[in-house]
This record gives sequence, C-alpha cells and structure tokens, in this order.
Amino acid sequence: MRELIAHCAPKGRKIPILSGEWGYSSYTKGVSLQTQADFIARQQLFNLLSGVPVSIWYDWKNDGQNPANVHENSGTVTYDLKLKPAYVAIQTLTRELSGYRISGRYDTGNKADFMLVLTNTEGAVKLAAWTVGKPHLAAFAPWQPGSVENLSWVDGEGGSGTVKIEGNGFTCELSGTPKYITLGTVHLNMPMPPTRAFSVTS
Repeated sequence: MRELIAHCAPKGRKIPILSGEWGYSSYTKGVSLQTQADFIARQQLFNLLSGVPVSIWYDWKNDGQNPANVHENSGTVTYDLKLKPAYVAIQTLTRELSGYRISGRYDTGNKADFMLVLTNTEGAVKLAAWTVGKPHLAAFAPWQPGSVENLSWVDGEGGSGTVKIEGNGFTCELSGTPKYITLGTVHLNMPMPPTRAFSVTS
C-alpha cells in the first residue's frame, strides 16, 4: 500500500496511511464482548507498530438497543452509556502506556506472538504482549541479570499478577488479551528503531 501511495502521490510529498472507522460489532452474530475488547487494544498497538499515525475506532457508543443489529453494537459503551469491556480495555491501555512509545517488537520465535517493547523519556520499559494464536507460554530474555525478582502485569480485563525473573528474562502466558508488563529501568540488548508515541483522543 505504501508503494502504491508513493507511486501516485505528488512528487516530493509523503502521504500517511490513516485507519478510519474500523471496528467490530458485538451484535448477536458478531464478536463477543471480550473479543471486541481485545481487538480495540490490539488495533491501536498494531497500527502504531506499523507507522499508522491516526486510528479511529467505530464507534465510541452503541447507536441503538437492538442486539441483533450489526450497526447498533460497535460502541465501547452501550446506548445508555454503560461501559462495555472494550471501554475498559482502551482505558487500561491508555493508563498503562501513557508517555510511552513503541520501540520495537521482540521476536519470540513465533510469528503469531506480539511482544511490543515500549519506552519513555525516563528510560523506563514496558511490554504490551499478546498472541493471535492459541494461548501459550512465551519467553522474554534480552537483558542482563539484575536484582529484580518479580515483575507486575495488568490486562484489559482488570486482571493483574506477577512474573518471576529467572536468569536474564522470564516466561509469561500470552493470550488474545493484551497484557502490560512493567519492567522498570532495564537495559535491553535488542535494536530499538524509532516509532510513533502512543496517544488516545476522544
């Protein structure tokens, strides 16, 4: 797509790819509420990883109250403004990753895994991790052994827990729900290409 845009764009002008009105309906024949929540967070993160500067989710509020209507159930809140899991998922993502930018994707050896490394201006590191395959354990081991024994994590469902560091890394379970793992200030032995900072506006 970028090659096509570059070919058709006026000479010397760079035109970005924008993601507009992309979403998944939780109507009776659509995705589950949890899948909708997983997809909204993964959409934002994957688009930023791919260099897409603007992502618009369709939409923020259900347009009606008919559960069988595909067009009335794409919101992050219900028609009467009750929170859906999708709202909580994007709220959690925004809170956990505010001030961070994606620095790269760690290679677990499985193409279905997304383990994104994010850093902020203070040198702190977080991971946003999920898989598009079946849930399984994945290892992350790109830094030198240190004094930290456990790392904390949260996910968009409201779950939380810790992972134990062993040697120069740790193993955690990946599922379709993004998990945000706080590493703190650690030195990572992996390349960090520049990418766009994360931000959400309503």
